[in-house]
Amino acid sequence: MSGKSILKRIDWLTVLFYILLVGIGWLNIYSSTFTENNPSIFDLGQLYGKQMLYIVVSFAAIIVILALEANSYERFASIFYIISMVLLLGLFVFGKTIAGATSWYDLGVFNLQPSEFAKMATALALAKYLSDI
Repeated sequence: MSGKSILKRIDWLTVLFYILLVGIGWLNIYSSTFTENNPSIFDLGQLYGKQMLYIVVSFAAIIVILALEANSYERFASIFYIISMVLLLGLFVFGKTIAGATSWYDLGVFNLQPSEFAKMATALALAKYLSDI
């Protein structure tokens, strides 16, 4: 798909509100955790630095998602669903308990909660199923 057609499909008002809400959220985190000892906004040892990293990664993911052809989601919906279910089942063996819930994978640098991916995979699989009937 060409870059022009991708840009035509984007609802720019929604993008603007998304950026504003993300920015306001980050500013709230920054203002509540800022100390004079750590003046850099990219200090990954601080909560606001980690959040900035997550924001950058999410923007990259959004660009990839928008660049993909809509049919590719339909093609891979079943695969995403199966992978997410395997990840959920793996929690019984490899899961880490946090706040009384064994729903996380400890990947060293960060923890991963596969239920978040399972939500998206279930929505995609259900949409594919409903489009097939």
